[in-house]
Amino acid sequence: LHVTSAAAGSTLVLTLADGTALSPADYASGSFQYSSDGGSSWTTYSGAITLAAGDSDLLIRTTTVGDNAEEMD
Repeated sequence: LHVTSAAAGSTLVLTLADGTALSPADYASGSFQYSSDGGSSWTTYSGAITLAAGDSDLLIRTTTVGDNAEEMD
């Protein structure tokens, strides 16, 4: 995720919404981890993320459900 021109103290709230993936068949609702150091370390998301002023790059991951169902990419 790339955030541009954030004001100091801005916050980011993460949510999941059904699209091509559906809850709970494809992902665990509301379970996130994020990294601000390119994936070297991960933090469990527990509320709004406070951003530094300027541009920020975050990696976001969530748990997905593995299955054998054939699905469109």
